[in-house]
Amino acid sequence: MPLSSMTGYARASSAFDGLHWQWEIKSVNGKGLDVRCRVPPGFETLDLPVREIAQKNLKRGNIQISLTCDRGGTEQRLAVNEMALEQVVVLAERLRERLGGAPPQIESLLALRGVMDVAASIEDEAQIAKRDKAMLASAEEAFHALTIARKAEGAKLAGVLSLHLDRIEKLALAARDNPARTVEAIRVRLAEQVARLMDANSSFDQDCPYRGGAEASSVRRTGRAATRFPVAGV
Repeated sequence: MPLSSMTGYARASSAFDGLHWQWEIKSVNGKGLDVRCRVPPGFETLDLPVREIAQKNLKRGNIQISLTCDRGGTEQRLAVNEMALEQVVVLAERLRERLGGAPPQIESLLALRGVMDVAASIEDEAQIAKRDKAMLASAEEAFHALTIARKAEGAKLAGVLSLHLDRIEKLALAARDNPARTVEAIRVRLAEQVARLMDANSSFDQDCPYRGGAEASSVRRTGRAATRFPVAGV
């Protein structure tokens, strides 16, 4: 069974009907499979299918999935909030009558927040379904690339582990074939140790183990007495 690493990185990008997107997947070590998915607003329906794709392709690891989208301005159109504009015009005329001054300029009115904005494009359900299908197919490509990256990293780790295992095997064989581990060598060492113990036992006085210590103590006391009470010479 080939070795597969749990670390890897992959991404895949594509486009559909003016929408450009990119999937980015990062994988690190983990005891189990922990998937975290981040998608922009409006694409929440892709969260669950992407997690299912991750579970189908991976068994372990901490997986971080991110999706970025860009329409490139092709679908953007400006829209004027007529109600907000009418309120601004009425307020501006009221202030001009009270305070005086020139009439308000149209560019100043449109620059006010809430008067003009970018209108969101309207998509029907069939178009959204086609878009989501294309985005999920792109996610499949990203996970396939991630699987390849993890296997490539695992192959590198397998080479390193193989070198270490070969080294361990050589050391184990050398230890097994060491002459010092033969039965004869062990018998000789044991015989030498027993002989040293027997030699040490033969010099030990078993009848009076404290005799040597008592005699040495008596000699020391006699020496101190001779020092304190010296005998005059004849």
